[in-house]
Amino acid sequence: MEHISPVHRSVRRLLLPVLLLLGLVRSGYGFVEIYQGALTLDLEGRIIYDSNLGGNATTVSDTLFSLRPTLRYQRDVGRSNTSAWFGLNFSRYQDYTVADFNDFDLGFSIDAPTAQGSNLTGKLDFRYYQDTGSNTSLLRYVQTQRFNFNLNASYLIGARTSLRFGAGYRVERPEDVLNDPPVNYSQSTYYDVTLGIGYQWRSIYTLFLDYRRSWNKSEDDNGINTGRDYASNAVFVGLSRPLGGKVDGSFSIGYQTSQDRRNTDLATDRFLVSANVNWAPREKTTLGLRIGRDLNISGYNTGYYDTNVAVTVRQDLGQRWALNGRLGYSWYDYESDRSDDVLNFRAGLAYSYNSRLTGGIDYDYQDSNSNRELGTYTRNRVTLRVSYEF
Repeated sequence: MEHISPVHRSVRRLLLPVLLLLGLVRSGYGFVEIYQGALTLDLEGRIIYDSNLGGNATTVSDTLFSLRPTLRYQRDVGRSNTSAWFGLNFSRYQDYTVADFNDFDLGFSIDAPTAQGSNLTGKLDFRYYQDTGSNTSLLRYVQTQRFNFNLNASYLIGARTSLRFGAGYRVERPEDVLNDPPVNYSQSTYYDVTLGIGYQWRSIYTLFLDYRRSWNKSEDDNGINTGRDYASNAVFVGLSRPLGGKVDGSFSIGYQTSQDRRNTDLATDRFLVSANVNWAPREKTTLGLRIGRDLNISGYNTGYYDTNVAVTVRQDLGQRWALNGRLGYSWYDYESDRSDDVLNFRAGLAYSYNSRLTGGIDYDYQDSNSNRELGTYTRNRVTLRVSYEF
């Protein structure tokens, strides 16, 4: 996506002044009230100690200071919910100043329907952002621009039967900003279309059968590597339950066939499992399970399957304190015979002084084992954060 950098510069120049002017028009609920919605300004500060900011065997440790202002718009009318945001991230290292960066995040999300009893329901998401830090597949400190667009909808055609539709588009372009001049890795582009049918069971569960067609593509890397062009077909069967009660979420299992249309020898058949389930055994306790497997392309034009499983927990302590934790494991299986096993652990303590002032401290641990020397490392991060909503 050649135009992605000029677009993001224009967005940053124009959007922030416009939103600030809107904020001066009319004071009301939150920072400003606009057409039955609220515009708020979130200001978050972070101090992060990172024992391995590159995320590889070449260890560089430092302390990062960041300031993150974000404008958010929220509008809730009936069953419809609209949200939009624009944020910046100004980050500076104490010693390793060559890695200083400024990131951005722009997006919106719309839930439908807008009227009770509508046969059509769905959700539209758009996000364009830039993030800087270690990249697990590249094993480099990179700055990545990303563009995501997703549409999911369901149309009721009978008392309990519905048609399901989904479409997604994603672009990623990593850049090694520590080199002079910066090294541009291959851009990866992902498309997918999903068609299916759902059946409401016992009024609160939906059984579904979906077919998904996907395309994963990457560019030629200056003639050094041949780009990838994966086409895949997958069939999923699963069960979902909306928010409510003690259990919510979805679970599915499927079978995928994929082939690189530029290299017919790179054909794979895989079972795919996906789960995103939350269970609240008590009023202040929530347990979660996350399982997923996806075919991706690294900036080296190498295809790989990312298989991951994670267990999460949240425990509210009184009215202001909350403990949260996450334990996860990921397997990265590359077509280049590289394989990584990565253990992730996170624990955090959050505090809410009131509805506007919050803070917390988090600890992250990562242990990576790989058949490549650069991919075997450990990493510790401690984050102290505080935020205020205007």
